[in-house]
This record gives sequence, C-alpha cells and structure tokens, in this order.
Amino acid sequence: HIGRCDGFCRTDGPGQAEYQARIRQAVRIFSGHYRQLTAELQQEMEQAAEELNFEKAAALRDRIRAISVLGKTQQVIAGVCADTDVWGVYPGQVRCGSAVLHIEDGNLLGREVEVFSAAADQEEADILSAVLSQYYLDRQALPREILVPCELEDMDTFAALLTGRAGHRVTLRVPQRGERLRMARRNAREEVERITSDAERTGKTLEQLGTLAGLAEAPRRLESYDISHTAGQDMVASMVVFADGRPLKRDYRRFQVKTLDHADDLRAMEEVLERRFRRYLEGDEHFAPLPDLLLMDGGRGQVSAAKEALAGTSLADVPLYGMVKDDHHRTRAIVDSEGR
Repeated sequence: HIGRCDGFCRTDGPGQAEYQARIRQAVRIFSGHYRQLTAELQQEMEQAAEELNFEKAAALRDRIRAISVLGKTQQVIAGVCADTDVWGVYPGQVRCGSAVLHIEDGNLLGREVEVFSAAADQEEADILSAVLSQYYLDRQALPREILVPCELEDMDTFAALLTGRAGHRVTLRVPQRGERLRMARRNAREEVERITSDAERTGKTLEQLGTLAGLAEAPRRLESYDISHTAGQDMVASMVVFADGRPLKRDYRRFQVKTLDHADDLRAMEEVLERRFRRYLEGDEHFAPLPDLLLMDGGRGQVSAAKEALAGTSLADVPLYGMVKDDHHRTRAIVDSEGR
C-alpha cells in the first residue's frame, strides 16, 4: 500500500523474470561478489541511458552507489587481501573454539566456527595444527593464503602438501599486524562462551582448585573465615560458605570473639575455628556438614593459627589455605602453613 513491494504477484509490480533477476542480485550481495554485480548493473544503466530511460538509469546509478558503500564497509572490517582464510583459536576453560574468516577481494564472505573439547593445558599451536589438518586435507577448493596467529610445526611442509592438492600455490604465514586475527579469535571466543554454561565453568574452576589444593576430587563445600574489629574492640568473625561454587547464605555464620579484649587476629581465628568445629562434634546440625576445603583471609600466620586450633582433632586433615591479597585486596595466591 506504500508502493515499496517488489513482489511479482502485484499487478503493477515487476514480472517474474525481473523478480528472479533481483533475487539473483541479492544472492550475489550476500555472497560478497560486489564487483561482478556492479559490472552487470553498470551495463544495465548504460543501456537504459542509451534508450533514453533516464529514470531507470538513475535508479540503477543509486543502486550501484549503495553496493559500493556496502563493499567498502566490508573491506574496513576484513582488511584488503585476496582469497585468504584467517584463523583464530580460543582455548577456553571448559571447551576450545576455532574460527576461520573467508575473505575474497578484500570482502568478508563468511565465517565458520567450531567448538570442541580439548585439554586445558594444550598449547594453542597444537590445537590449531590439528584443526587445520582436519579442515583442509579433505577439501578440493583451497585458498591461496592462510593466516594463522602463531608459528606451527612443519608449516612449510603443510603448505607444500596443500599446494600439491590445490593446483596453485598455498602459503601459510603469521602476519605481523593482526587485526583480522583478533577478529577471528573473538569469533571463536564468543561461540565458546555462548554454549558453555555457568555450571560447566564453575565445575571446571572447582576441579582446578581441587588439583591446586591436592584434593582427590573437586571441593563441593568451601568455608572461608575473616576477623574484623573496630580499633581493637568488638572483635567478630565471619564464616562464609560456598556449595558447588555458589554462595550458600543460609549457612553463613557470625561469631563474637569472647576470649580477647584486644586485637589479635591469630588468636581470634583459633577461638572461632575451635568453636565452629566443637559445635559440629556436638551434633549441631547448623554446623554440618564439614567443608572439603578451608580458606583463611590472610597468609601463613592465619593458616598456622587455624591448623593449631584443629590439631589433635578428627578435623585436622581438612585442607586449609590462606588467601594472599594484592595491593587492590584481590586474592593473588593461596598459601599453606609452610609458606608454599
């Protein structure tokens, strides 16, 4: 009703042949073949001008300009290169991802992203070598240039193998400037993060923490303690609980330090832990179950005080570490009673 529909079903619209021609032009735009389409439209415009159909020629001129702007936008995104694949790899915590950008005549024609499982400590070069072999060795059409973010083992040998299969020279290289590589890696990272759930990330983090603390399994229940006071008076301690990587606020506890009338974080920590675990041994259900891992706010001194409080009890074997802070009060390391 506003005269903008190109459907050939309209009585005053284009015929079916014209409609199909426009569809083919749209396909070429989405495929990145701007130059071919521009050449065809240029020929149509010149023919319309020769036939004195200036209105059609002006419309074709405007369409050519629009396609030119779109093509330049793609060149800004992808850079100017010819018949090139650009690779990026993202080794995530739970999964890894790879992305390849297909570029022709400076235009980004498309991308392919794959997410897969890989060992957390696997090197980026090893992951990329395996991905490239699986991707290219079964393909008939190969690019002339493959850009990768790092040096790979036997790059020249692999390039020679692809050259023999392609019938033209294929080169592999690591560019010095990497805007396109960063784009490919960002594509891989976004896809990995999109399909990796919070539960998977948390589970992997707990697994790594368990390994770091020398546990046979990931710690399901964590307890952390801190001491606070006001100018040496009114000393209190907080007990924070995490279960499966999430705060379990119903199990949070606060203790008022009763045996001290002055600031002494180490003795206060001893008192609080002794009280917490005595309540457990007495069968208080509000202090069950036991934690898989104890974390103190502080360094070696706090850990030693905590271990002394637990010595000689059935709880002495609960793994215990201190959280060492940086200048911004963020945890930078965990430390045991021996300072390791």
